[in-house]
Amino acid sequence: YAHSPAVVILPRLLAELGCDVVTLNAHTEREEALLPADIPKALERLAAIVRALDAHMGVFLYPDGEKLVVLDDTGRIWQGMELVSLFLALLLAQSPPAGEVVLPAFAPSTFAQALARANIRVRETLSAPRTLIEAARQKGVIFATSGEGDFIFPAFHYAPDALFAVGSFLYHLSRVGQPLSEVGRSAPTVNVVHRTIPCPVEKKGRIMRQVVDRFAGRELSFLEGVKIKQDQGWVLLRPDRLGPALHVHAEGPDQEAAAKLAASFGA
Repeated sequence: YAHSPAVVILPRLLAELGCDVVTLNAHTEREEALLPADIPKALERLAAIVRALDAHMGVFLYPDGEKLVVLDDTGRIWQGMELVSLFLALLLAQSPPAGEVVLPAFAPSTFAQALARANIRVRETLSAPRTLIEAARQKGVIFATSGEGDFIFPAFHYAPDALFAVGSFLYHLSRVGQPLSEVGRSAPTVNVVHRTIPCPVEKKGRIMRQVVDRFAGRELSFLEGVKIKQDQGWVLLRPDRLGPALHVHAEGPDQEAAAKLAASFGA
């Protein structure tokens, strides 16, 4: 499921890799691209088509050519942090090279734990695109991501590239030799919940200071907002970079616990 410029380039590249490709709803005019509100329905349609065609993998590419969503052979949709988890499962199913993976402060702790077992370091950084690109330039970085469908592979270049990410998924999938759905069974769990809370821009600073005062004496991190360590997880309050909003990210032992933690913190 591709839009400009991927519609022009990607099918030919995949054909050269020996892939049978079915291109869906491809547009060459940017104004014909889907609106954000239309994407969930498009993903549902793509999932049905993947199952009907008995395809090994489905891919949805955003119009900017920087972000993607991947569907496995069962039609399961992998996006956001779950997509990062799936790529980690592909990487760790082999003998990954030593190095470093760059992740945002709100990445699940299970990612660092899984990578540590393979002697791969994790570097947390801001999720802002420019900061992520600068972090990816450091020596030994395998890949960097903000967890929003973007992947930077420094061995290729220092910018998010969904087309190259598709190639990387296919490359690692061919080396693993298992269906993508089977690989997904070993993906690190993602028990992180994200909520967005409306907040006037002029009140962001005051609210952040109040949170710091409220949790004084607790284990805090200020890499991106305020991250508070909990008994079985953490909560991160992150101001939106552009709009009048605050983001609450929470991790717990399971999705239900994480949701309750995020809801209580954002009340």
